[in-house]
Amino acid sequence: MVSPFGILGRGDYTKLMRFLSDKSKFGFSTVEVLVVAAVLGMLITISIQYSRKSEQQIVLSTARAALVQTVLRSKALAIQTFRDGLPVCGYGVRFTSAGYTLFRDFPAPQPPLVSGAPPPIDCSGSLAFGPKYSGTDEDFSVAVLDPRLQIQVCFPSDANLATGADESLTCPGVSGEVLFVPPDPTVFFDPGLSGDSMAIILSLADGSTSSRIDIGSGGQVSIQ
Repeated sequence: MVSPFGILGRGDYTKLMRFLSDKSKFGFSTVEVLVVAAVLGMLITISIQYSRKSEQQIVLSTARAALVQTVLRSKALAIQTFRDGLPVCGYGVRFTSAGYTLFRDFPAPQPPLVSGAPPPIDCSGSLAFGPKYSGTDEDFSVAVLDPRLQIQVCFPSDANLATGADESLTCPGVSGEVLFVPPDPTVFFDPGLSGDSMAIILSLADGSTSSRIDIGSGGQVSIQ
C-alpha cells in the first residue's frame, strides 16, 4: 500500500502520524514558557540591581577620595601660607548638605596706620572658637555633592573623650568646619573644641552604604 506521501510504507506512515500528533515533541508548553520567562525576569532584575549598586559604590568611593584630597589640600595650603607670608590666617573646609567648600580664613579688617604703613594682620578671630567661614569671598574651591550622596558631620561624645572608651558619635547635623591655622598647623573644629576630632559620614542618600572619614586633632585623615 502506498502512503499519501508516496514513498512511506504503512509502518513508517503510522509512526510519522504518531510523532506529529505528539505535541510534547515540539516547543515548550505554556507552563514551561511561563517558568522560563519568570527565571529570565529574575535574572534581569538581579543584574540591573547589581549594576546600579556597583555604580553607586563607585560614586561613593570617588566622592570620598575627592573629599579627603580637599581636606589634605587645605592643610597643605595653610602651611604654605605661613612659609610665603601671605595675608591669610588659615585654610579650612566647610561641609554642608550640598557639598563642601575649601576656604581661606582672611584676617579681620584693620584701619590703616597713621604712618601709611599696611596695618598688622589680625588673626585673633581664627584662634577663637566658633565658625570661621564668613562668606563666598573666602571661597577657594567649591565641590557640589552628587545628589545620590549625603554628608553628616559628627564628633566623639564628651563621655568618650574623657574616658577613652570606644567612641560613639554625636552628629549635630550636616554643617561643620575644620580650619588649619599655621604654623603647626593648629586644628579647629566647628562645632567642637580645639583638640577634638571630627568624623564626616559620607553615605548614599538611602543610607544603604556609608563611609567614615576621621580628621584628628593633628590634622591627620583616616578612612573607615
